[in-house]
Amino acid sequence: MNNTGTFASGPILDLAEDEWNRVMDTDLKSCYLCCQAVGKRMVEQKRGDIINIASTHAIKIAAERGAYAIAKAGVMVLTRVLARELAKYNIRVNAIAPGLARTRMIEFLWRNPELLKFWEAQIPLGRLGETSDIAKVALFLASDLAGYVTGQTIAVDGEFVA
Repeated sequence: MNNTGTFASGPILDLAEDEWNRVMDTDLKSCYLCCQAVGKRMVEQKRGDIINIASTHAIKIAAERGAYAIAKAGVMVLTRVLARELAKYNIRVNAIAPGLARTRMIEFLWRNPELLKFWEAQIPLGRLGETSDIAKVALFLASDLAGYVTGQTIAVDGEFVA
């Protein structure tokens, strides 16, 4: 499971190249390198499951989060490419696209009662996601229950509106 993320705020036209590189290296390149390393081992074993963490930001674009959205969209495409390339080795590759979830990355939001109330109102299920919500989907994807699922990105976002 590849789970890393960072973001840079601001419009793409104003984003410094070093900030762009930091986001791409953390969110996309690290996923690619991990998939490549573990994928080679799985090819030898002729089996495996890879789960990448993308983001609903790649689907529902948020203002001034462009570099993050682009990197996580890259994770989604990388997932589909690897699913196609590795299927013949009995390796499934899928992604999870979390919405707002109670993680350190957005701690500033869920620790602020006013911000939390505002953002929970944007989520039809009325709450932030929990890491356990994401973990349950990961367990499904890694299990035999998902034996015919590959190349997919599953949104775990409470139907976040953005």
